[in-house]
Amino acid sequence: MSSGRRTIHKSRNTAKSEVRDLLESVFAAELLKPSKCLWVVAPWISDVVIFDNSAGKFSMFPDYLGRKIPLSVVLQEIASRGAQVVVVISDDHPNEGFKDAIKRRFQESGVSDRLTIVVESVQELHEKAITGDDFVISGSMNFTKTGIEFRTEKIVFSMDEVEVSDSIFHCATRYGEGNPA
Repeated sequence: MSSGRRTIHKSRNTAKSEVRDLLESVFAAELLKPSKCLWVVAPWISDVVIFDNSAGKFSMFPDYLGRKIPLSVVLQEIASRGAQVVVVISDDHPNEGFKDAIKRRFQESGVSDRLTIVVESVQELHEKAITGDDFVISGSMNFTKTGIEFRTEKIVFSMDEVEVSDSIFHCATRYGEGNPA
């Protein structure tokens, strides 16, 4: 991975743990050093588990000791550490649970000004990416249990400056940079 780029080809039976490890590593890095703006873009997003805290190794989540930590909680914590979070999602009904959960968590923690939710037509939104200051994860995978666990997907992780800059420019131009404090 000396080029700062890695491609994962996964299926129901292969590389599933690699995708989980990648997501866990990227979100752990974001918790330590949050991006100015973090974009999470996919037609379908659910409150997937990011960290398994059953052993209590993530003390930054005291309400989740011995429990699994979902995406909405992780994004809220990243926002509470200074990041703007922009979630881009389709208007398809299965996304309502995640939208409600993330809005509630951000409101309860007093950081709702750090969350922007952009809703696009399910017929138009096909892009899937997570973009931060120094990385981009892209490919065919939606951020759902089905996408992470079961479907055959291609996931590309890149820290290449040109790729990251292009993704930041695209996201900022198309979806905005959130609600600056």
